[in-house]
Amino acid sequence: MTGSLHSDGAFTPSVIIYRGRTSHNEIALTYDCGGANCGETQDLLKRLSRNNVKATFFLVGEWAETYPELTSAIVEDGHEIGNHSYSHPDFTQISLEEIIIDIRRGEEAIRRVTGVESCPLLRCPYGSFNVKTLEAAGRAGYSHIIQWSVDPRDWEEPPLDSILSRVLRTVQAGDIVLLHSYAKDTPRASDIIIQTLVIRGFRFVTVSEIISNV
Repeated sequence: MTGSLHSDGAFTPSVIIYRGRTSHNEIALTYDCGGANCGETQDLLKRLSRNNVKATFFLVGEWAETYPELTSAIVEDGHEIGNHSYSHPDFTQISLEEIIIDIRRGEEAIRRVTGVESCPLLRCPYGSFNVKTLEAAGRAGYSHIIQWSVDPRDWEEPPLDSILSRVLRTVQAGDIVLLHSYAKDTPRASDIIIQTLVIRGFRFVTVSEIISNV
């Protein structure tokens, strides 16, 4: 799942993914890690571990450098890692070359801290992309730009019940849920979401698993 190089040196543009396969009762929980602090990330990891759930974490390179021990803990707990840029710019507002540089800086930062590769999964800052972004991501080796199908906007720190309602009322097989590791009520919300959906017969998988064969 990497960008493919043609004989003329051009890469295949990255593919946008909003949902995974719907033939299985599977859901992917994803957590963006960025911003000025680590917030509730440690509590979140504990709750995911207790529930035996592996999620996909999209790391901002600067965040990984600022919180190396926490970043390493995410990997050590067996979660999947994706690239969320180095400095969280809006990719539609910068040049193709600047996008590639920022993606690769993010990848290098994550690799230095964790020893693992973030490629081929990229999440654009703010979910903002255009044709230029798809080309840049492909040139940087990223075959998939991962968006989402369920967004409870937990980063705005709404009441816990609001986060739960926005997820549990709408979630379906194949959904990719967008959450943020640092948000105040996200660990508790994740706990309840997992336990409720397991009772409904859902299984939690990583992004790579849910998009396989899509």
